[in-house]
Amino acid sequence: MYRYVLLLAAGICCCLIAGAQKENNQWVFGHQTGLNFNSGAPVFFQTQIATREGAASVSDKEGHLLFYSNGNKVWNGLHNVMPNGDGLLGNGSNSPLYPGSSTQGVAIVQSPQNAQQYYVFVLDALEETIFSPFLPAYLRYSIVDMSLNNGLGDVIATQKNRVVDSGIAEQMCIARGLGCSYWLIVHQLTTPVYKAFRIDAQGIHAPVLSTGIYRSIFSGEMKVSPDETKIAMTVNTLPDTFTSAGAIELGGFDKATGSISNVVLVDRQNTGQKYGLSFSPDSRKLYSGNAPYELVQLDVSTYPDTASINNSKVSLGTGHFGGMRTGPDLKIYIAPIWPGTTAYISRINDPNQAGLACNLDTIALAMPATSFFPATGEVGLGLGTPLVLLRQGMEEQQTHTFALCPGDSVQLAADAGYTNFSWEDGSTLRERTIRNTGLYWVTEKQECAVLVDSFRVTLTDTLSGIREGDTTLCVGAPLSLHAFAGTQSGYSWSSGSAGDSITVTEDGVYRLQVTNSCGTFYDSVRVGFVECVCHPFMPNAFSPNRDGLNDVLKPRIACPLSFYLFSVYNRYGQRVFASFDPGKGWDGTFQGKDADQGTYFYHIRYTSVQGVSYVLKGDLSLIR
Repeated sequence: MYRYVLLLAAGICCCLIAGAQKENNQWVFGHQTGLNFNSGAPVFFQTQIATREGAASVSDKEGHLLFYSNGNKVWNGLHNVMPNGDGLLGNGSNSPLYPGSSTQGVAIVQSPQNAQQYYVFVLDALEETIFSPFLPAYLRYSIVDMSLNNGLGDVIATQKNRVVDSGIAEQMCIARGLGCSYWLIVHQLTTPVYKAFRIDAQGIHAPVLSTGIYRSIFSGEMKVSPDETKIAMTVNTLPDTFTSAGAIELGGFDKATGSISNVVLVDRQNTGQKYGLSFSPDSRKLYSGNAPYELVQLDVSTYPDTASINNSKVSLGTGHFGGMRTGPDLKIYIAPIWPGTTAYISRINDPNQAGLACNLDTIALAMPATSFFPATGEVGLGLGTPLVLLRQGMEEQQTHTFALCPGDSVQLAADAGYTNFSWEDGSTLRERTIRNTGLYWVTEKQECAVLVDSFRVTLTDTLSGIREGDTTLCVGAPLSLHAFAGTQSGYSWSSGSAGDSITVTEDGVYRLQVTNSCGTFYDSVRVGFVECVCHPFMPNAFSPNRDGLNDVLKPRIACPLSFYLFSVYNRYGQRVFASFDPGKGWDGTFQGKDADQGTYFYHIRYTSVQGVSYVLKGDLSLIR
């Protein structure tokens, strides 16, 4: 039985992981910096953004840049500020010295209600909350509508700088919820409280509150694991002493409820701070930077066993490690922090591997000169917040074509991630067994998405064998035997040949074996050779009156020849016809006109394949 499985990958979460969707193929961050993954390997391109930390961008499903923001402005895909895209009140100061200074100060979420609209969430920066001018540490949003401004998008004037909450730290993360919903996750600034806001077609709901460990959260990153079961956050003030030192707060995440539980502290440092962090694509490893000079790996597959996690710690190397982000290639990219005159983006090439096998490259991408802020000589500390997408609308896959062997069946199975199935015959099961040819299709639903997949089932032609039948030939006349079979078949002759034909010159039984996806098939022919003496038969009259009876004069020779010449002469000795082709005869015309009725003379000279020459001559009558 042949089994065809629909591998229709459900969209994965991805507070961190960009996944295979091209909506995350163009990153915008730092000072006029962008990375384009559309060609596979990332390529730098220049933008108009200016931000030391928070940034976010979004592309369409083909990877074309739609817009990006630093929390102060929104630029369209042509790198122009949208008509109403200035004056966003987030991500810290817009000054040239320290623009955009909230770690994860910008995040973009596609609206579950309208795929043309996007929430742009922004946070205040630490220096504007704890320090002067003591702002309330707002969480705000604005809405970008891509149907406006001739498809280039604009911020909706009545949906700009809307306050969601206050007293929020610099950490912000997006994760998928159940159904057509997201979770926007933030942390209180001075209490150990996480807040998870459910976002669905009805809008933004009241937050779900969860208690962690740290009461004072400053800069640092927060991420949800790709498998949507864990959440991690770097913190830089110890909860008991309030001294400046780094650690990671690690907890369990429930995408159904938005709650965070069983929070533990791992990789606690007595000195130094932490900033960026990232889960591996398989969610089993956790990477963090002990700012600014060390990168470490923890094995969190044993969570919540803190002793095991701490004992798994591996120092991967030193360098300038800032914010982290997983690329479309499932490699982890790390922004530099305080790099000096030369800046490199580091890259973990095999992040699922343990220890040094993860293959850290600290000089993976040399940043262009335009990446440095002129006022400070620094580059940005982050790489932007990835977009998390719900699968929305109707998508039609290509038609899959495959062949069945006679008497066989095929099992079509939709991906288990889908929740509702409807086949063209009314079946609602995930799997279906097919025994007949035809066109089949299934409509699959998963949360917001509807996908239609179709399959064309054909029958494999298993007819095979040798085209020629049993035969007897004259000695010296070779015979070609030809195999026939369907495509992607292999041949094996008893002579040892594997081609689709062989030439035989000896008596015997010749066998063919044909092998293809449907099995092995056999055929054979018997070939004999005998000595042949050529005795042509020549008629003594013909009547070329075009009645379809005896209209052409030609000898009948039943043996192979190596040479042949047939000539006809009139009574004046003039040759009226000649041919070297045994299959061609005289039609009773000469120089385009009917020859006269009367007596003519023929002359045949031929040579057998054995090299024996013969001559045959005589007279004949042309009757009209």
